[in-house]
Amino acid sequence: MFEYTKEELEKIMETHFKSKEPLVLNIYPSKNKKKYLCLLWMIEVFACDCEYSEKEVNAKIKAIYPDFVTVRRDFVDYGFMKRTDDGAKYWRIK
Repeated sequence: MFEYTKEELEKIMETHFKSKEPLVLNIYPSKNKKKYLCLLWMIEVFACDCEYSEKEVNAKIKAIYPDFVTVRRDFVDYGFMKRTDDGAKYWRIK
């Protein structure tokens, strides 16, 4: 979706996250590219070959950042996850 360098990705970690282990986001940016780079870090908590309930997705995101609703929606909108039409199941696609 966006072109970026390894340096840009690392800079996002330094400037927007409180910690890497455990992963904790301090500031969720408003600019699309920065938001996308934050999502790249956060999607790593989800396995590629698993389905998750909405409750499970919320819990994993909430451990990283309190506004789990926005992040969950952005995972879908930015193409990191898909969900069933009723929103009951989610799965990682990137």
